[in-house]
Amino acid sequence: MGMIRITEDICKFGLNVYIFKTKNDRPSHVLNNGIYSPVEEGKVYEPTLFIDRYDVKDLVDELAKLDLKSENDYKIQGVLSATKRHLEDLRHLLKLPPKT
Repeated sequence: MGMIRITEDICKFGLNVYIFKTKNDRPSHVLNNGIYSPVEEGKVYEPTLFIDRYDVKDLVDELAKLDLKSENDYKIQGVLSATKRHLEDLRHLLKLPPKT
């Protein structure tokens, strides 16, 4: 299993991305320079990746092209589906013609 943590770097105006492997829901290894190294308690690690704030939107757009969705995307999709069904039910109750 893996874990990703993102922190803001206000000095560089970007985001630090840390990629970990986990064991028992805790980071066990950190990815740096393409190599996973064991996590040592109290040690400060360089980020796996730095993303400039201006490039974040492009990254999100590229992930969307791969049809990768966040948990929040699925929640929004579910809420929209439920709302659509609710509106269809209301149209039926009010004896309005179906919307095409």
